[in-house]
Amino acid sequence: MQVLSVTDLNHSEATHALLRLRRDANKPSVSQDTIDDVVSIVGGRLSYLNRVARAKDMKGMAKHMLDVEKGWILSQIGTSLVTTVSCKP
Repeated sequence: MQVLSVTDLNHSEATHALLRLRRDANKPSVSQDTIDDVVSIVGGRLSYLNRVARAKDMKGMAKHMLDVEKGWILSQIGTSLVTTVSCKP
């Protein structure tokens, strides 16, 4: 058995990958600003890029994925800790 390590893409690689994934999914092209915004939200993880590339509303899907991840984090550490930390000046 071989182990294959796959790392996240940097911003420019993620941008190019998202454009290719979007094209391969036969979705309409979007502006470069939208692509940059989406990559800024989801980062360079290929599974996330693939999911947003196939979505009709890429920004909406990226924000939804962020909310899901945030909800999971909050359920793991508790909301009282986050509220206490975020309220400090």
